[in-house]
Amino acid sequence: MKDVSKSFEKAILLSKEYDVRILENKIEQLQNIWCFLDYDSNYDWYVVGKNNGDSLIEDYAYLSTKFPIVLVRKNCPKNVYNLFLENNIVIEEFCENYCCDENILKHYVTHIALINDNFMYDENIEFNMETFYKIDEGINYINPYNFSFWDIYW
Repeated sequence: MKDVSKSFEKAILLSKEYDVRILENKIEQLQNIWCFLDYDSNYDWYVVGKNNGDSLIEDYAYLSTKFPIVLVRKNCPKNVYNLFLENNIVIEEFCENYCCDENILKHYVTHIALINDNFMYDENIEFNMETFYKIDEGINYINPYNFSFWDIYW
């Protein structure tokens, strides 16, 4: 599990100078590379990837629309990676599982509740009955201390 608290916080602090449309145009100028927003139902993350002229055929990275941060996959081409570097984008490796300080993550996740449900799995943490009832009633939530990118993407 990768802790992205520092990277996410740094991107928040740099967000005043961030204009994702300028970066989107630069990415689109690269040959066979698209910066695609339609997959994300919340319009918070661009998919940057290889295209075949009709559709995206390979994902390289996920670029935040609000904050200058990108989660890059291992297959990200050097020219795309360097474009992020040149534009002062915080670069973080794409991983299967993340954790993040809840106060930082709430800037990125506005469409779903953040609930630390660790009390249900760790006997050293006091059981929180009120939170348990919310979970039991079916509240849709993300645990900030154990989530995947897809949890915050959809």
